[in-house]
Amino acid sequence: MCVCVCVCVCVCVCVCVCVKVCVHVRAFVLGNGASKSSCVFVQVMVLITGAHKALALSKAIEEGVSHMWTVSAFQMHRNALFICDEPATMELRVKTVKYFKGLMDFHNLAVQD
Repeated sequence: MCVCVCVCVCVCVCVCVCVKVCVHVRAFVLGNGASKSSCVFVQVMVLITGAHKALALSKAIEEGVSHMWTVSAFQMHRNALFICDEPATMELRVKTVKYFKGLMDFHNLAVQD
């Protein structure tokens, strides 16, 4: 297993950390090539920070998969994790923010017990 760090350059959206099953020990990939490589992604973490990325986060999780927002393709991944800060949620619907904050609260309670 190797760790691949890729930066989605085409839309300047996010930083993705992908755990891949492959022969290489480590890899650093820029652009969309990481999502199309021959290795199989086991886990993907998408890190979106700052208010200037708020629209990208909204397009990534609230709308369908689109060629205009390549980060939205991670909706189809079995084990994708989107991590964002408070300013990045400014473009999200209130219902979406409450839903995910509720999941986080439930997770924190489960971990404490």
